[in-house]
Amino acid sequence: MRSINRLFWINFLLLVITSSCTKNTLTLPDPAPSLEGTYQAVSINKPFPIQGETVKLSIKSLSKDSVSVSLVATVNGQPADSITYNKARISQLISTVNVKKGCVSYSINLTSAASSQSDFLRMTCTEENVISYYYTPAGQNIGTITKFKKI
Repeated sequence: MRSINRLFWINFLLLVITSSCTKNTLTLPDPAPSLEGTYQAVSINKPFPIQGETVKLSIKSLSKDSVSVSLVATVNGQPADSITYNKARISQLISTVNVKKGCVSYSINLTSAASSQSDFLRMTCTEENVISYYYTPAGQNIGTITKFKKI
C-alpha cells in the first residue's frame, strides 16, 4: 500500500511539473519582405560612393532572408550613377529590450567583388522606416553613415 501511495505522488508530481512547463517561442516576420521598398537619402553632405542630386535605395526581396540592393543617383531626374548588390543576406538583430516592444533590427551585409571592404545597411528600432547605410569612402579608413527614409 505504501509503495502504491508513493508511486501515486511521484506520478502526480511529475504531471504537475510537466504540465506547468510551456514552450516560450517567438515568431519573427521574414526579414526580406519587411525591408522591401524604396528609400530616399535624407541628406548627403559627406563623400558618397555614387554622385547625383538625389540618391534612392531600392531593396527587393529574393527569399525570406536575402535581397537585392540598388543605390541609384539621379541628376535632373535622369539616372547618373548606381551600385547594385545582386544578392545580400539579412541578419536579424534581437535585443531583449526591443523584443518586449515588438521590434526587431535588421542588418544587410553588402559585399562586392570590386571592393574588399564590407559596407552594410542597418534598420534599428530607434527610427521608424529609416535605414542607415554604413560605408567607408574610397581612400579613407573611417566609415560614415547616410540615412535613407522609406518613401
